[in-house]
Amino acid sequence: MVDSRAKGARLERLAAQLLRTIGFANSERCQQFQGLGSDGDVRTPDVPIHWEVKGRKEISIYRWMEQASRDARRGRVPAVLVKADSKPWLLLVRAEDLPHMVEACKEAGVGSAQAETT
Repeated sequence: MVDSRAKGARLERLAAQLLRTIGFANSERCQQFQGLGSDGDVRTPDVPIHWEVKGRKEISIYRWMEQASRDARRGRVPAVLVKADSKPWLLLVRAEDLPHMVEACKEAGVGSAQAETT
């Protein structure tokens, strides 16, 4: 039997590591208790994005996006990182939020270090 809390914590740590690797330097897992808190599962203090992390066999993307949208504080872009078993990470963002996400990333300098090395 899988310990879902341990699996969730592990995926949140992996998601924070992934975000650091792609340029979100200060990414960290948020400590949540009983689903409380409005910081999402992973926090990027320099970029106003609300990150939810999901890892399931069955994918319910619209329900997850609704949760991220509902939980995101004012000015934050709701986003969901998804990892199905044996599959790569996916990023879910509402199409209308993409320009805001891109602008927030530019302002925070996300990706600029990668661009210099390639």
